[in-house]
Amino acid sequence: MTGLKHKEMVDKALEDSKVLHDMGFSVYHPVLKEGIPKDNKVLKDRSDEEMYEIWEEDQRAIREADLVIDTAPHLYSTGARREHGKVRYDQWKPYVSVWPEDFKKIPYIARKEDDAVVRSVAEAGKVSMHHWGTRWKRMKYKFPIYLRHWDNISLRKIVLFFK
Repeated sequence: MTGLKHKEMVDKALEDSKVLHDMGFSVYHPVLKEGIPKDNKVLKDRSDEEMYEIWEEDQRAIREADLVIDTAPHLYSTGARREHGKVRYDQWKPYVSVWPEDFKKIPYIARKEDDAVVRSVAEAGKVSMHHWGTRWKRMKYKFPIYLRHWDNISLRKIVLFFK
């Protein structure tokens, strides 16, 4: 998010969160949780101490989330890449990416590896609710993954299966 204007980030976060909240989702949006002010300043790099606190909170949110909807996959940072990997390859949670309409060609890897690739937050909400909107649907999503990786599963992942 470094280099983006505060006001634009906060406005977009509020808009996206409202759409998903109205559809019945509990929303964790890092822009809103970090308390970024709604002014015209540009987000600057933060200190290591600030980043550690942000990172800790993001890790907690990922552990508690049922799925992740990435509303800005075209703006990837190193941190966002790591979080994407954690969601997909460690936590085995559904990952939906929302690519803006003006982004003409969605990368092949996104189309191949993300659970859903859509053009709007509303569409992401509909797809997510349809495929993973209940605990049973999320368990059905994870079960084939566990079977493929049974030899490598830790007790922690078995517990997460029933979340």
